[in-house]
Amino acid sequence: MSSHNKKTGSLSVGVAELKARLSHYLRQVEQGKRVQVCDRHRAIAELVMAEKADDALELEVRRGEIRRASLAWSDLEFTRLPEKVDAQGALSWVRGDYDGDLPRFQRLGAQAAERARNAVFSSF
Repeated sequence: MSSHNKKTGSLSVGVAELKARLSHYLRQVEQGKRVQVCDRHRAIAELVMAEKADDALELEVRRGEIRRASLAWSDLEFTRLPEKVDAQGALSWVRGDYDGDLPRFQRLGAQAAERARNAVFSSF
């Protein structure tokens, strides 16, 4: 037997009933309702409409797979380097897959990358 929560607009249904009337409950989800699946009166899952491709980023945020930036682009400070920098070498160094001696211009890029990496990882 299912129950309807008028406040949230969701339905609660037991596992056996969901199994017996799956098509019915999937149609309810398509119409925008949430279906809470219960096992022995304890919620174990929730059926909701699948996310659209535009909402994929938001879904990853909710899952905890990624997090939003803590600063807006306008709040970021950029340092102008005094000379040419090997960006690829700096990125390799940040990723930790650079194995070699960095020439001076690469060291400058690596120093900037180190500051960026420290700023990013210190916020975790």
